[in-house]
Amino acid sequence: MFAQVLEELEQISRQLNPVALDGGRAAVLFNDVARAERLCTAIKSRLARRVEETRVWRESGHRSAAHWVAEATGETVDAASRTL
Repeated sequence: MFAQVLEELEQISRQLNPVALDGGRAAVLFNDVARAERLCTAIKSRLARRVEETRVWRESGHRSAAHWVAEATGETVDAASRTL
């Protein structure tokens, strides 16, 4: 399910030329992207919690779920802890 969405987002990102947009269209797209970001953050948090609950993070040798999330996202361990 997400693979197709990710492919489409990658294509949009590659093709996006903000200079070609008027200010109003840029604002509309910005709001859409902000909404998508909030939705993805909510999904990410729920999945991270499940990874923590199942302790699958141990399989890759991480010290904690927060360390696993930090590596997966590029966040600090403190930020990853807040995600959990």
